[in-house]
Amino acid sequence: LGWHLRHLFSTRARRNHDTRNSCEKAASKLGFGSAESDGLDMASRKHRRVVWLCTLCTFVAYVERVGFPIAYAQLAKREAVGEGVEGAVMSSFFFGYALTQIPSSWISARIGLSNILMGSFLSWSITSIITPWLCSTSAQLMLARVLVGASQGVFIPAVHSVLSQQVPPVERARSVSLATSGMYFGSAVAILVLPTIGKILGPFAVFRTSGIAGLTWVFLWMWLAKDMVDNVYSRRLPETKASSGTNVRTELDGSKTDPRLKPGYGAKQKFSVRKLLRCAAFWSIVVNNFTFHYTFYTALNWIPKYFGDGLGSDLASLGPLKALPYMIMFLLANVGGFAGDVLIFRHHFSVTAARKLVNTTGFVGAGIAVVMMSQAQRTSTGLFWTSCLSGMLGLSRGGFAVNHMDIAPDHAGILMGISNTAGTLSGLIGVSTTGALLELIGGVTNAASFFWPFFLCSLLCFFGTFFFEFAGTGDVVFL
Repeated sequence: LGWHLRHLFSTRARRNHDTRNSCEKAASKLGFGSAESDGLDMASRKHRRVVWLCTLCTFVAYVERVGFPIAYAQLAKREAVGEGVEGAVMSSFFFGYALTQIPSSWISARIGLSNILMGSFLSWSITSIITPWLCSTSAQLMLARVLVGASQGVFIPAVHSVLSQQVPPVERARSVSLATSGMYFGSAVAILVLPTIGKILGPFAVFRTSGIAGLTWVFLWMWLAKDMVDNVYSRRLPETKASSGTNVRTELDGSKTDPRLKPGYGAKQKFSVRKLLRCAAFWSIVVNNFTFHYTFYTALNWIPKYFGDGLGSDLASLGPLKALPYMIMFLLANVGGFAGDVLIFRHHFSVTAARKLVNTTGFVGAGIAVVMMSQAQRTSTGLFWTSCLSGMLGLSRGGFAVNHMDIAPDHAGILMGISNTAGTLSGLIGVSTTGALLELIGGVTNAASFFWPFFLCSLLCFFGTFFFEFAGTGDVVFL
C-alpha cells in the first residue's frame, strides 16, 4: 500500500510539474514573462479578481432591484394604490432597462467596459438617492424607475463581455454562474435586511441604502480592476507554435481537453447580424431568456404581495426565512455552472448535451414549482415552493445563460444584449400582466388568486425547455 501511494503521488507531482512548465513556456511566448516567472499565476489571480468584482456588481444591482418592490409595497399600502397602478410603476423599470440593452455593446466599444460599468452605477445610484425628494406622484416615480432601468440596462452585457475576455474556456460556465449568482445573493440579503430598514426608518431609507451601496462598488472597481479591464487581452489567442510543436493557446488556457477548441469543431462562420437572426441556436437562447425572466420577475416583484395578502404573513415577520428562496437560488446557480463544466471536462459529455441537461432539469422543476405556489394554504408551504422555484430557475442558468459564450465567444456581449432585451421585455409584460389579472379577479384574497398568472409562467417554462432541446447547440457557430 505504501509503495502504491508513493508511486501515485510521485506520478502526479511529475505530471503537475510538466504541465506547469508547459504553461510557463506558453506564457513566455505570449509575453506574460519568462518561463521561470509566475506571470501565468498572476493572470489567473487577476481574472479571478475580476470575476469576484463582477459578482459584487450583480449583487449590488439586485439589492436595489429587490429593494424597490419592498419599499413601494409599503408606500402603495399607505397611499391605497391599486394593483394596476402598482404593477405599472414596478414594470416601468423594465421599459428603461430594455432601451439600453442592445446599444450597450456599441457604447462599450467606444468608451470602454470600465467606463460604461462605472457610469451605469453612478447614474442609478444617484437617482435612487434623490428619488425620495423629487418623486411625490406615481408618474414621477415611474419616470425615476425608467431612468434607473436605463442605467442598469448596460451593465449585464458589459459584465458578460468582461468575462468572455478575461476567463479561459475551461472555467467559463462556473465563472459566469458565479458572477450572475450575485443577483440572487443580493436578492437574499435585500429581502432579509431591507424590510426591517423600511419598517424602522421608512421606505425612503431603502432607496438611499441601495444608492450608497452602488457608489461603494464604483470606488472598489476604480481601485482594484479599472486599469486591468481597460488593458484586457483577447481570449482568442494567436495560434503560435511552441518549440515542442504544441498549440500555445491550448496550453495557456489549460483547456487541452476542451472539445470546443479542436479544429473543425462546430459549423463556424463569420459573424453578422443577418446570419445571427437566421440562427436557430441564437433564438433558443432568446426564448429561454424571455421565459426565465418572465417567471423570475413575476415572482420577484409580487412576492411581497403573495406573502402579505395571499398568505397573510408580512415579509418582516418571516425573519431569516424570507431570504431562503434567494439563498437556494444562489447555491443552485453555482451548482448548475459547476455541473456543466464537470459533465464536459470530466465525464466527456458534449457541450450541447451538458447545456441541455442542466437547462431542462431547471426549467421542468421551475414549471412544476410555480404552479404549486398558488396551491399553498400555509406560509411554510408557500415558502417551500417559492424556494423550489428559485432553486430550479438558478440551476437553469447553467444551460441557456452560458450558451451565448459557446456559440459566439468573441461576440458574447452582443448576443447577451439582444437576448437580455427579450428578458427585459418579459419583465415589462409579466409584471404588468400579473397586476392586470389580479385586479380583474378582484384583488388578492389568498394564494389561489395567483393561479392564472403562475400557470402562465409554467406554460412558458415548458415551452422554453422544448425549444432549447430542439434548437440549442453548444458548438461554436460564429467566429
